[in-house]
Amino acid sequence: LAVSRDGKLYSWGWMANGPPCRGPMDAPLNAPSVPPPHVPGEVAFLLDAPGAPPPRVTKACAGVDHGLIITDDGGLFSYGRGDYGELGHGDRHSSYRRARRVALAHRVADAKVGQFFSAALTD
Repeated sequence: LAVSRDGKLYSWGWMANGPPCRGPMDAPLNAPSVPPPHVPGEVAFLLDAPGAPPPRVTKACAGVDHGLIITDDGGLFSYGRGDYGELGHGDRHSSYRRARRVALAHRVADAKVGQFFSAALTD
């Protein structure tokens, strides 16, 4: 993962089920990625409101099968495999095509991922 100066997030490589958060939401998980996985591509977000601009990324961290993204408004987004609840959405659903906002009552200052868990430090 890499965060650009203008707050965009780029990924490359291959998670267990494909490149992280790249490609159309309705594409099959094994669909080809544009750009291909070995070329950095911008990470797509599920926006909070239709027509809203994408959030500006300040930090990101990734593990083998999931990742966390912190935005300038203190928001936390997660993506990837969620079999153990590691995405923080109150379920065990995975989200490979889009990063989803984690519902937290406080602004997130930092976050880390483990193999099957996530942790966030709030303000």
